[in-house]
Amino acid sequence: MWQTVKSATQNNEVGPLPPRPNTHLVGPQPDPSVLEPVAQQVPTDPQPDQSKLKSMALQDPDYPQPGPSVLMPTALQNPVVPRTLPPWPVQSAFRRRRRIGDPVPYIPPATLPFGELYEWGRLIGKGGNGSVYEGIRKSDGQKVAIKFIPKRTSDNNIKILGCFEPVFEEVAINLVMKQPPLSQYIVYMLEWFEEEDDYILILEYPCPCKSLRRFLNDNRPRLNESLARGLMIQAVLGAKHCLDREVFHCSIKEDNMLVNTSTMELKLIDFGGSCLVNPSSFENGHLGGCRPPEYPSEYHAGPTTVWSLGAVLYSMVTGNKPFKTAFDRMIASVTIDHTLSKECQDLINRCLTRDPAERATLEEILQHEWFQQGQMSGVAQESGSVT
Repeated sequence: MWQTVKSATQNNEVGPLPPRPNTHLVGPQPDPSVLEPVAQQVPTDPQPDQSKLKSMALQDPDYPQPGPSVLMPTALQNPVVPRTLPPWPVQSAFRRRRRIGDPVPYIPPATLPFGELYEWGRLIGKGGNGSVYEGIRKSDGQKVAIKFIPKRTSDNNIKILGCFEPVFEEVAINLVMKQPPLSQYIVYMLEWFEEEDDYILILEYPCPCKSLRRFLNDNRPRLNESLARGLMIQAVLGAKHCLDREVFHCSIKEDNMLVNTSTMELKLIDFGGSCLVNPSSFENGHLGGCRPPEYPSEYHAGPTTVWSLGAVLYSMVTGNKPFKTAFDRMIASVTIDHTLSKECQDLINRCLTRDPAERATLEEILQHEWFQQGQMSGVAQESGSVT
Protein backbone atom coordinates (compact mmCIF):
# COMPACT_ATOMS: atom_id res chain seq x y z
CA MET A 1 0.00 0.00 0.00
CA TRP A 2 2.85 2.42 0.86
CA GLN A 3 4.49 1.81 -2.53
CA THR A 4 1.16 2.55 -4.27
CA VAL A 5 0.69 5.87 -2.42
CA LYS A 6 4.30 6.86 -3.04
CA SER A 7 4.03 6.10 -6.74
CA ALA A 8 0.79 8.09 -7.09
CA THR A 9 2.39 11.09 -5.37
CA GLN A 10 5.42 11.04 -7.64
CA ASN A 11 3.25 10.86 -10.75
CA ASN A 12 1.43 14.06 -9.79
CA GLU A 13 4.50 16.28 -9.82
CA VAL A 14 4.19 19.48 -11.86
CA GLY A 15 6.74 20.09 -14.57
CA PRO A 16 8.98 23.14 -14.61
CA LEU A 17 7.70 26.45 -15.93
CA PRO A 18 9.00 27.77 -19.26
CA PRO A 19 11.85 30.28 -19.00
CA ARG A 20 10.90 33.91 -18.44
CA PRO A 21 11.50 36.21 -21.38
CA ASN A 22 13.36 39.49 -21.16
CA THR A 23 11.71 42.25 -23.17
CA HIS A 24 12.36 45.93 -23.50
CA LEU A 25 10.11 48.55 -21.93
CA VAL A 26 7.90 50.16 -24.53
CA GLY A 27 5.58 53.07 -24.07
CA PRO A 28 5.28 56.84 -24.47
CA GLN A 29 6.91 59.05 -21.89
CA PRO A 30 4.45 60.89 -19.63
CA ASP A 31 4.00 64.64 -20.03
CA PRO A 32 6.07 66.27 -17.23
CA SER A 33 3.52 69.06 -16.96
CA VAL A 34 0.93 66.69 -15.55
CA LEU A 35 3.15 64.90 -13.07
CA GLU A 36 2.12 65.11 -9.47
CA PRO A 37 5.30 65.73 -7.50
CA VAL A 38 4.05 64.45 -4.19
CA ALA A 39 1.39 62.03 -5.40
CA GLN A 40 1.19 58.76 -3.58
CA GLN A 41 0.95 55.36 -5.21
CA VAL A 42 -2.56 54.83 -6.49
CA PRO A 43 -3.16 51.35 -7.86
CA THR A 44 -6.88 50.66 -8.21
CA ASP A 45 -9.73 48.64 -9.81
CA PRO A 46 -12.87 48.99 -11.96
CA GLN A 47 -15.80 50.99 -10.62
CA PRO A 48 -18.43 48.67 -9.16
CA ASP A 49 -22.08 48.71 -10.08
CA GLN A 50 -23.51 51.47 -7.89
CA SER A 51 -26.97 49.92 -7.93
CA LYS A 52 -25.58 46.96 -6.03
CA LEU A 53 -23.46 48.92 -3.58
CA LYS A 54 -26.33 50.30 -1.55
CA SER A 55 -27.27 46.82 -0.45
CA MET A 56 -23.78 45.44 -0.27
CA ALA A 57 -22.96 44.03 3.16
CA LEU A 58 -19.91 45.59 4.79
CA GLN A 59 -18.18 42.31 5.24
CA ASP A 60 -14.94 40.64 4.25
CA PRO A 61 -15.37 37.58 1.99
CA ASP A 62 -13.68 35.54 4.71
CA TYR A 63 -16.68 36.20 6.93
CA PRO A 64 -20.06 34.48 6.93
CA GLN A 65 -22.59 36.97 5.57
CA PRO A 66 -24.39 38.86 8.38
CA GLY A 67 -28.05 39.61 8.56
CA PRO A 68 -29.66 42.48 6.61
CA SER A 69 -29.20 44.89 9.51
CA VAL A 70 -25.40 44.85 9.11
CA LEU A 71 -25.10 47.01 5.99
CA MET A 72 -22.37 49.30 4.72
CA PRO A 73 -22.42 52.30 7.06
CA THR A 74 -22.31 54.65 4.08
CA ALA A 75 -25.64 53.40 2.82
CA LEU A 76 -27.59 52.16 5.85
CA GLN A 77 -31.17 51.28 5.26
CA ASN A 78 -33.87 51.61 7.91
CA PRO A 79 -34.79 47.99 8.72
CA VAL A 80 -36.64 46.72 11.73
CA VAL A 81 -33.81 46.11 14.15
CA PRO A 82 -34.15 43.40 16.82
CA ARG A 83 -33.47 44.29 20.44
CA THR A 84 -30.23 42.31 20.48
CA LEU A 85 -28.07 41.91 17.40
CA PRO A 86 -25.46 39.19 17.08
CA PRO A 87 -21.85 40.40 17.25
CA TRP A 88 -19.63 40.69 14.21
CA PRO A 89 -18.73 37.13 13.14
CA VAL A 90 -15.02 37.54 13.83
CA GLN A 91 -14.15 34.24 15.47
CA SER A 92 -15.40 32.08 12.61
CA ALA A 93 -13.36 34.16 10.17
CA PHE A 94 -10.17 33.70 12.14
CA ARG A 95 -10.64 29.94 12.13
CA ARG A 96 -10.28 30.09 8.35
CA ARG A 97 -6.75 31.46 8.57
CA ARG A 98 -4.46 30.12 5.84
CA ARG A 99 -2.35 27.18 6.96
CA ILE A 100 1.39 27.71 6.77
CA GLY A 101 2.61 25.74 3.79
CA ASP A 102 -0.48 26.02 1.59
CA PRO A 103 0.58 26.67 -2.03
CA VAL A 104 -0.42 30.00 -3.55
CA PRO A 105 -1.73 30.55 -7.09
CA TYR A 106 1.39 31.25 -9.12
CA ILE A 107 1.05 33.76 -11.96
CA PRO A 108 4.17 33.59 -14.14
CA PRO A 109 5.42 36.77 -15.81
CA ALA A 110 3.57 37.64 -19.01
CA THR A 111 5.15 36.20 -22.14
CA LEU A 112 4.17 38.92 -24.63
CA PRO A 113 6.02 42.25 -24.62
CA PHE A 114 4.52 44.81 -22.25
CA GLY A 115 4.12 47.42 -25.01
CA GLU A 116 1.93 45.09 -27.09
CA LEU A 117 -0.58 44.72 -24.26
CA TYR A 118 -0.69 48.07 -22.45
CA GLU A 119 -0.44 51.81 -22.99
CA TRP A 120 0.68 54.06 -20.16
CA GLY A 121 0.61 57.79 -19.58
CA ARG A 122 0.14 60.13 -16.61
CA LEU A 123 2.16 59.63 -13.43
CA ILE A 124 -0.20 59.13 -10.50
CA GLY A 125 2.14 58.03 -7.73
CA LYS A 126 5.80 57.82 -6.83
CA GLY A 127 7.53 56.24 -3.86
CA GLY A 128 10.71 54.59 -2.74
CA ASN A 129 9.85 51.31 -4.46
CA GLY A 130 8.79 52.61 -7.86
CA SER A 131 6.47 54.83 -9.87
CA VAL A 132 2.81 54.26 -10.76
CA TYR A 133 1.15 55.45 -13.99
CA GLU A 134 -2.32 55.36 -15.39
CA GLY A 135 -2.66 52.70 -18.06
CA ILE A 136 -5.01 51.11 -20.54
CA ARG A 137 -5.24 47.43 -21.43
CA LYS A 138 -5.36 47.39 -25.22
CA SER A 139 -7.46 44.23 -25.54
CA ASP A 140 -10.57 45.71 -23.91
CA GLY A 141 -9.79 49.31 -22.93
CA GLN A 142 -9.78 48.45 -19.22
CA LYS A 143 -8.21 51.17 -17.08
CA VAL A 144 -5.37 49.88 -14.89
CA ALA A 145 -2.52 51.19 -12.78
CA ILE A 146 0.99 50.27 -13.93
CA LYS A 147 3.85 50.19 -11.43
CA PHE A 148 7.45 50.28 -12.69
CA ILE A 149 10.00 48.98 -10.16
CA PRO A 150 13.67 49.40 -11.13
CA LYS A 151 15.80 46.32 -10.52
CA ARG A 152 18.47 46.67 -7.84
CA THR A 153 21.28 44.42 -6.67
CA SER A 154 19.72 44.60 -3.19
CA ASP A 155 16.37 43.19 -4.35
CA ASN A 156 15.04 40.43 -2.12
CA ASN A 157 13.70 37.28 -3.78
CA ILE A 158 11.71 34.88 -1.61
CA LYS A 159 10.50 31.31 -2.02
CA ILE A 160 6.79 30.63 -1.68
CA LEU A 161 5.03 27.32 -2.14
CA GLY A 162 3.60 26.95 -5.61
CA CYS A 163 6.63 28.67 -7.19
CA PHE A 164 9.58 26.62 -8.40
CA GLU A 165 12.16 29.34 -7.84
CA PRO A 166 12.46 32.45 -5.64
CA VAL A 167 10.33 35.38 -6.79
CA PHE A 168 10.90 39.12 -6.41
CA GLU A 169 9.46 39.91 -2.98
CA GLU A 170 6.80 42.45 -3.95
CA VAL A 171 5.52 40.11 -6.68
CA ALA A 172 5.58 37.18 -4.24
CA ILE A 173 3.55 39.12 -1.65
CA ASN A 174 0.98 40.06 -4.29
CA LEU A 175 0.74 36.40 -5.30
CA VAL A 176 0.16 35.37 -1.67
CA MET A 177 -2.60 37.98 -1.42
CA LYS A 178 -4.24 36.48 -4.52
CA GLN A 179 -5.01 33.26 -2.67
CA PRO A 180 -8.81 32.93 -2.60
CA PRO A 181 -11.11 33.99 -1.18
CA LEU A 182 -10.27 37.55 -2.18
CA SER A 183 -11.27 40.68 -0.28
CA GLN A 184 -13.10 43.69 -1.67
CA TYR A 185 -10.90 45.90 0.53
CA ILE A 186 -7.63 45.13 -1.26
CA VAL A 187 -6.24 46.36 -4.60
CA TYR A 188 -4.85 43.30 -6.41
CA MET A 189 -2.15 42.65 -8.97
CA LEU A 190 -3.60 41.43 -12.29
CA GLU A 191 -0.35 40.34 -13.97
CA TRP A 192 3.34 41.22 -14.10
CA PHE A 193 6.31 41.48 -16.43
CA GLU A 194 10.01 41.05 -15.91
CA GLU A 195 12.06 43.34 -18.12
CA GLU A 196 15.82 43.62 -18.37
CA ASP A 197 15.89 46.62 -16.00
CA ASP A 198 12.45 46.69 -14.41
CA TYR A 199 9.63 44.70 -12.91
CA ILE A 200 6.24 45.91 -14.16
CA LEU A 201 3.13 45.24 -12.08
CA ILE A 202 -0.36 45.64 -13.56
CA LEU A 203 -2.79 46.59 -10.78
CA GLU A 204 -6.49 47.22 -10.37
CA TYR A 205 -7.57 50.86 -10.66
CA PRO A 206 -10.89 51.86 -9.05
CA CYS A 207 -12.34 55.07 -10.49
CA PRO A 208 -13.01 57.74 -9.42
CA CYS A 209 -10.71 57.57 -6.43
CA LYS A 210 -8.23 59.50 -4.33
CA SER A 211 -5.94 58.62 -1.43
CA LEU A 212 -7.50 58.78 2.02
CA ARG A 213 -5.04 61.57 2.90
CA ARG A 214 -6.26 63.71 0.00
CA PHE A 215 -9.86 62.83 0.84
CA LEU A 216 -9.34 64.06 4.42
CA ASN A 217 -7.64 67.23 3.19
CA ASP A 218 -10.56 67.91 0.85
CA ASN A 219 -13.06 67.43 3.69
CA ARG A 220 -11.51 69.50 6.44
CA PRO A 221 -11.69 70.03 9.29
CA ARG A 222 -12.70 66.40 9.93
CA LEU A 223 -15.12 63.62 9.07
CA ASN A 224 -18.19 63.02 11.14
CA GLU A 225 -18.27 59.73 13.05
CA SER A 226 -20.83 58.17 10.74
CA LEU A 227 -18.66 58.54 7.65
CA ALA A 228 -15.46 57.73 9.56
CA ARG A 229 -17.06 54.53 10.87
CA GLY A 230 -17.89 53.34 7.35
CA LEU A 231 -14.36 53.99 6.08
CA MET A 232 -12.65 52.70 9.21
CA ILE A 233 -14.29 49.30 9.29
CA GLN A 234 -13.25 48.73 5.68
CA ALA A 235 -9.67 49.64 6.62
CA VAL A 236 -9.77 47.17 9.52
CA LEU A 237 -11.15 44.39 7.33
CA GLY A 238 -8.51 45.04 4.68
CA ALA A 239 -5.71 44.96 7.27
CA LYS A 240 -7.13 41.81 8.84
CA HIS A 241 -7.29 40.13 5.44
CA CYS A 242 -3.56 40.75 5.04
CA LEU A 243 -2.78 39.11 8.37
CA ASP A 244 -5.10 36.22 7.52
CA ARG A 245 -2.82 35.64 4.51
CA GLU A 246 0.17 35.95 6.89
CA VAL A 247 1.21 39.18 5.19
CA PHE A 248 2.44 42.11 7.29
CA HIS A 249 1.61 45.27 5.34
CA CYS A 250 4.17 47.37 7.28
CA SER A 251 2.84 50.72 6.05
CA ILE A 252 -0.81 51.19 6.92
CA LYS A 253 -1.44 54.91 6.61
CA GLU A 254 -3.68 57.41 4.82
CA ASP A 255 -1.46 57.46 1.72
CA ASN A 256 -1.88 53.71 1.23
CA MET A 257 -5.67 53.69 1.28
CA LEU A 258 -7.87 54.59 -1.69
CA VAL A 259 -11.37 56.01 -1.35
CA ASN A 260 -13.83 55.68 -4.22
CA THR A 261 -15.44 59.12 -4.07
CA SER A 262 -18.69 57.88 -5.65
CA THR A 263 -19.32 54.88 -3.39
CA MET A 264 -17.17 55.56 -0.30
CA GLU A 265 -15.51 52.19 -0.75
CA LEU A 266 -12.03 51.98 0.75
CA LYS A 267 -9.21 49.72 -0.45
CA LEU A 268 -5.73 49.06 0.92
CA ILE A 269 -2.89 49.48 -1.59
CA ASP A 270 0.87 49.15 -2.03
CA PHE A 271 2.64 45.99 -0.88
CA GLY A 272 6.05 47.37 -1.79
CA GLY A 273 7.28 47.36 1.82
CA SER A 274 5.34 44.32 2.97
CA CYS A 275 6.73 41.01 4.17
CA LEU A 276 5.52 37.63 5.32
CA VAL A 277 4.66 37.43 9.01
CA ASN A 278 7.40 35.94 11.17
CA PRO A 279 5.48 33.35 13.25
CA SER A 280 8.26 32.54 15.72
CA SER A 281 9.96 35.85 16.49
CA PHE A 282 9.68 39.61 16.27
CA GLU A 283 9.37 41.47 12.99
CA ASN A 284 12.26 43.48 11.62
CA GLY A 285 12.70 46.09 8.94
CA HIS A 286 11.35 49.53 8.10
CA LEU A 287 7.87 50.65 9.08
CA GLY A 288 5.91 53.40 7.38
CA GLY A 289 3.18 55.53 8.88
CA CYS A 290 2.81 56.07 12.63
CA ARG A 291 5.27 53.70 14.33
CA PRO A 292 4.40 52.16 17.72
CA PRO A 293 6.47 52.88 20.86
CA GLU A 294 8.06 49.40 20.77
CA TYR A 295 9.62 50.03 17.33
CA PRO A 296 12.36 49.24 16.36
CA SER A 297 13.41 46.87 19.15
CA GLU A 298 10.68 44.24 19.49
CA TYR A 299 7.42 44.52 17.62
CA HIS A 300 4.85 42.09 16.25
CA ALA A 301 2.67 42.39 13.13
CA GLY A 302 -0.71 42.26 14.90
CA PRO A 303 -0.24 44.95 17.59
CA THR A 304 1.68 47.16 15.13
CA THR A 305 -1.19 46.95 12.64
CA VAL A 306 -3.68 47.90 15.36
CA TRP A 307 -1.54 50.89 16.38
CA SER A 308 -1.42 52.11 12.76
CA LEU A 309 -5.19 51.76 12.39
CA GLY A 310 -5.70 53.75 15.60
CA ALA A 311 -3.59 56.58 14.19
CA VAL A 312 -5.66 56.55 10.98
CA LEU A 313 -8.92 56.67 12.95
CA TYR A 314 -7.63 59.60 15.02
CA SER A 315 -6.81 61.52 11.82
CA MET A 316 -10.28 60.85 10.41
CA VAL A 317 -12.28 62.12 13.37
CA THR A 318 -10.01 64.99 14.50
CA GLY A 319 -8.26 66.17 11.33
CA ASN A 320 -4.91 66.04 13.15
CA LYS A 321 -2.08 63.63 13.82
CA PRO A 322 -2.37 61.76 17.13
CA PHE A 323 1.08 62.79 18.46
CA LYS A 324 2.68 66.22 18.37
CA THR A 325 6.23 65.02 19.12
CA ALA A 326 8.26 61.81 18.98
CA PHE A 327 8.32 61.81 22.79
CA ASP A 328 4.52 61.93 22.91
CA ARG A 329 4.45 58.89 20.65
CA MET A 330 6.98 57.00 22.77
CA ILE A 331 4.89 57.44 25.91
CA ALA A 332 1.59 57.13 23.97
CA SER A 333 0.43 60.52 25.19
CA VAL A 334 -2.52 61.24 22.92
CA THR A 335 -4.97 64.10 23.41
CA ILE A 336 -8.54 62.91 22.94
CA ASP A 337 -11.18 65.28 21.58
CA HIS A 338 -13.98 65.09 24.14
CA THR A 339 -16.55 66.20 21.59
CA LEU A 340 -16.28 62.69 20.14
CA SER A 341 -18.60 59.97 21.35
CA LYS A 342 -17.41 57.98 24.36
CA GLU A 343 -17.33 54.87 22.19
CA CYS A 344 -15.04 56.51 19.63
CA GLN A 345 -12.75 57.86 22.35
CA ASP A 346 -12.51 54.41 23.90
CA LEU A 347 -11.65 52.73 20.59
CA ILE A 348 -8.87 55.24 19.92
CA ASN A 349 -7.45 54.67 23.39
CA ARG A 350 -7.62 50.89 22.97
CA CYS A 351 -5.70 51.07 19.68
CA LEU A 352 -3.08 53.58 20.87
CA THR A 353 -2.22 51.84 24.13
CA ARG A 354 1.51 51.95 24.83
CA ASP A 355 1.86 48.31 25.93
CA PRO A 356 1.30 46.08 22.85
CA ALA A 357 0.09 43.25 25.11
CA GLU A 358 -2.70 45.52 26.37
CA ARG A 359 -3.58 46.89 22.94
CA ALA A 360 -6.87 45.80 21.34
CA THR A 361 -6.73 42.93 18.88
CA LEU A 362 -8.31 43.09 15.45
CA GLU A 363 -11.10 40.82 16.67
CA GLU A 364 -11.77 43.18 19.58
CA ILE A 365 -11.81 46.18 17.27
CA LEU A 366 -14.45 44.59 15.07
CA GLN A 367 -16.49 43.68 18.15
CA HIS A 368 -16.13 47.16 19.63
CA GLU A 369 -19.30 48.98 20.55
CA TRP A 370 -18.45 51.90 18.25
CA PHE A 371 -18.99 49.60 15.26
CA GLN A 372 -21.90 47.87 16.97
CA GLN A 373 -23.39 51.30 17.49
CA GLY A 374 -23.27 51.79 13.75
CA GLN A 375 -25.05 48.57 12.85
CA MET A 376 -27.75 49.08 15.51
CA SER A 377 -28.53 52.59 14.37
CA GLY A 378 -31.86 52.66 12.61
CA VAL A 379 -31.15 56.08 11.13
CA ALA A 380 -30.05 56.34 7.52
CA GLN A 381 -26.66 58.01 7.29
CA GLU A 382 -25.35 60.34 4.61
CA SER A 383 -22.15 58.93 3.13
CA GLY A 384 -20.72 62.24 2.00
CA SER A 385 -21.36 64.49 5.00
CA VAL A 386 -18.55 65.98 7.03
CA THR A 387 -18.31 68.28 10.01
